[in-house]
Amino acid sequence: MSVCQQAMIAYASYSQHWPEFHSTSEVNIIDVEHYLRDTYAEIEYFARFAMSLQPFAQLPKDQKWLLFRNFWPGFFELDRCFRTCKVLGYDINDERTVCSDGTIMNPLGDVIRLDTVSDLNEEQVRKLLKPSHDLFRELVTYPFKRLMPNEFELLYMVISCMFNVKNIPGVTKETIEVAEQVKCRLAEDVHSYYTYELRKPNYASRLHKMSSIVSAVDKLQERRKEDSQLSRMFNIFKQDVFMSELF
Repeated sequence: MSVCQQAMIAYASYSQHWPEFHSTSEVNIIDVEHYLRDTYAEIEYFARFAMSLQPFAQLPKDQKWLLFRNFWPGFFELDRCFRTCKVLGYDINDERTVCSDGTIMNPLGDVIRLDTVSDLNEEQVRKLLKPSHDLFRELVTYPFKRLMPNEFELLYMVISCMFNVKNIPGVTKETIEVAEQVKCRLAEDVHSYYTYELRKPNYASRLHKMSSIVSAVDKLQERRKEDSQLSRMFNIFKQDVFMSELF
């Protein structure tokens, strides 16, 4: 079974915990603690998904941990975009996002409840995080919505993020070799998918756009680390809202 087939099966199982459209509800106040709990629950599902992929599951424990720490934020961002688009459509002017518990929130328009996580007021926190949020929209959200990827294409990007390992400190030569083998097989799967299943042999443009999104996710991972360091340096948050212990 190819890595893409393994991913499709694992994602189908993972997707069962997502609510149907009729189970969603919009909120006007964003509870940061609730959002963090929701994200931690997601991370558990990401781990199960990753362990369903044979090339990942067969890695030594320390290598699995290094890859997972680097990969889960990208999975989170891409999957959240995909789920949001399935529920709300592809309008790039729609700033709302769908959480895994069915909550629909607007990070730009809703009131953010910060009293338990920061001594700063909402305006101050928004100002600090705005550059990163704007960068995410420009590099990931907008291109994702314009591309309108299907599930196979989503998983291509997810697997690419998972095995993009060369710049991860501590990764062994053996793990790099495994990653290269996965990416070679992934390229073959993509070619077969577009050429024989979709009968669209001229897929270079879509592949380029997907690769650009994957590169942007990696770039934003570094930005997330910088924001986390800034937060700790100036005691912006009372809690680790960036979940820095997990990356």
